[in-house]
Amino acid sequence: MLTERSGHSTQTGMGLKLFSPETLDSIHFAACRLLSVTGIEVEHEGAAERFSSAGAKVFRKDGSVWKVHIPEWLVNDALASAPKAIVLGARNPENNFYLEKGRVGFSTFGEQVKVIDPETREYRSSVRADARKIYKVVDSLPGMVVGSRTVCPNDLPMPLQQPHNFYDALTCTSKHIWMGLTNQDTIDLARQMVVAVVGEDEARVRPINTVVSCPTSPLTMVNMCCLNIIGGAETGIMNVEIMEMCLAGGTSPVTLASAVILTVAEMLGGLVLAQISRKGVNTILGTCSTNLDLKIGLSPMASPENVLIASGVAQMAGFYNLPIRTGAGVSESKIPDSQAGYEFASNALPLALAGANVIWGSGGIDSGLGFDYAKLLMDHECGNNIRFMLKGIKVDNEEMALELMEEVGPGGSYLTHKHTFKRTRTQAQTDLFDRHPFASWEKKGALTMTERAYAKVAEIMAKYEPLPIEPRAQAEIDGLLAEFVKKHG
Repeated sequence: MLTERSGHSTQTGMGLKLFSPETLDSIHFAACRLLSVTGIEVEHEGAAERFSSAGAKVFRKDGSVWKVHIPEWLVNDALASAPKAIVLGARNPENNFYLEKGRVGFSTFGEQVKVIDPETREYRSSVRADARKIYKVVDSLPGMVVGSRTVCPNDLPMPLQQPHNFYDALTCTSKHIWMGLTNQDTIDLARQMVVAVVGEDEARVRPINTVVSCPTSPLTMVNMCCLNIIGGAETGIMNVEIMEMCLAGGTSPVTLASAVILTVAEMLGGLVLAQISRKGVNTILGTCSTNLDLKIGLSPMASPENVLIASGVAQMAGFYNLPIRTGAGVSESKIPDSQAGYEFASNALPLALAGANVIWGSGGIDSGLGFDYAKLLMDHECGNNIRFMLKGIKVDNEEMALELMEEVGPGGSYLTHKHTFKRTRTQAQTDLFDRHPFASWEKKGALTMTERAYAKVAEIMAKYEPLPIEPRAQAEIDGLLAEFVKKHG
């Protein structure tokens, strides 16, 4: 934000710039070269036909794989037609979230298969009841701006997991919904449910869900990826995200610069497909790229390399003036301990400063395989502090308070002054983080941060209820889900 004062402008807010303008240009041109010269493989006939009709050079490689060479001008056309101002609509309009520079929100990680039970502390396979509880807790936390598919309902057959997850997100949170939709029948079901709940006209103006599509590194768009991009775009009421997940040293060269370039190239390839499927569709860039730990053969989600790659990609999104979601804050720790807290803070803060609009990873443990409720609440409070810091310091005549300092003078006190009283609520507030003296903390039971977080989770479970859906719409989506289960179950 710029503040005008005494004939000059003062920049406020915090930021992190990893690359110079010249480097941003170099990365863009390198990504375009990959798309035009090396090309991408596409495993979806409809996608190959769309690329060809739009002007790309397309060759059938074998029975169900096409090689697509995307010219730079087609990339530039897609960048020009992609909307720059996107609102993440929500079932409750009060939870709409604006994707704009300098504004960051947080969400849980995605598709985790295990959960620490908040009552027994058992680390077990996740079930549908967990998904519903997590959506409910997310809905209660102001800093969690979307309802992401956090855990897999492993007690359901695979074909029914995603339809139930979408239904549960729609009913148990009033925030924007963010998830992939596996096949065309599930996309159609989600569309029908959205129309039943908010109406088609409203959903066209402010879509309440984003369909996630994931290219496969290196430079491959498998059938499901293409299906989510095309199917989501052609509904006319859904956003589309291109979520890239390369591994430096595994599915990309080990150097971080090359991982950034490959990530950008694959995102741009998906962006082109989205825009030629439906010009002007809201398209959000995404990255969860990290490195492959060559000593242990695993992909750490909390490594410094993850932060550097994602920060570079986030800056490239800013270069394109497009919104971006980045994966960060997931811990390698198996429990909500000090390692988990350290890894969230050291990953999420740089990405917020680098320009990420949504950071997904809250509550994630065990390198993204598991979820913990206490960590979600701790991450939420840390995220609130990060959002506060992003505001920076406003500098104008009122904030400098020179007249006040002259009034109080040397040796005076500001504590009882009305200027201080009027601004009491502008300070950052804490909920779980304990600022009280040792004696006060001890008197309250000497609870650790983790214990306080689990207690807060129990309180939310007992008292909080999300905004209900209007009864007629609820009955309609119940019927849609039952019909889907009857057909596919």
